[in-house]
Amino acid sequence: MPPGTIGSAVGQVTGALVGALRERRQTVRALAGCARTADLLEAEPDLDALPSTRTRWRGS
Repeated sequence: MPPGTIGSAVGQVTGALVGALRERRQTVRALAGCARTADLLEAEPDLDALPSTRTRWRGS
């Protein structure tokens, strides 16, 4: 494998990793500003409020 190809692959992986870390940091900062985030993440779902799994949507 030529050195240029290896460098290009490493550059692409590094770029993807940096992009993912930036997106993660942005998401964490956005959620940190939400007063109810912890409550929502820890809440138990109300299964009675969900539609039955037997109910199927039928398109027109």
